[in-house]
Amino acid sequence: SFLSSAKRVLSITAESMQALQNSSPKIRPQLNIGYMSALYCDPMAHSFADFRRIYPNTSVNLFQMTPAEQLVSLQERKLDFGYLGPDCEKLGTSLQHECIATHDVFVAVSVTNPLSRKDQLALADLASSLVVGLPPTIWPGWREWMQDAYAGTASRPHILHEAEDEMAALRLVALGVGITFLPEQIR
Repeated sequence: SFLSSAKRVLSITAESMQALQNSSPKIRPQLNIGYMSALYCDPMAHSFADFRRIYPNTSVNLFQMTPAEQLVSLQERKLDFGYLGPDCEKLGTSLQHECIATHDVFVAVSVTNPLSRKDQLALADLASSLVVGLPPTIWPGWREWMQDAYAGTASRPHILHEAEDEMAALRLVALGVGITFLPEQIR
């Protein structure tokens, strides 16, 4: 649940803050946080109010970075922690990590597409549709997610184009170029 995820984030943050305070008591503590894109900010944003209440004298520095940039910065200890998105299960044991949130996904279709008249869609309904994808900087693991979503079905996604960002994908869908899959929170 979101509440338990937020509590885990606060707990991890508290441990980081305690380590920072113990290491340099005369310097105002700072917490450096990497994040990917607005798509994955919900868990981070919801935990900040509680964090500010618990640690009012701590400076928080936010850095929008790709997952690859965050990993390098984490390993170099330039970041205290990062919000890497859905691809974090591939980190292995090199860094401590855990899933703090999951996101529902919706399919966007043009209002001129006959699929838009359906209340519900199955993957089989999308078999002949061209798909507008998202780049790894926006949705790490998107292609793998698509392959997993279609696993066990007779069809495979026909990825026509990888859009620059979510809005570009939606513009292409609105023009009737194809369909796209997006995280629910951007609706």
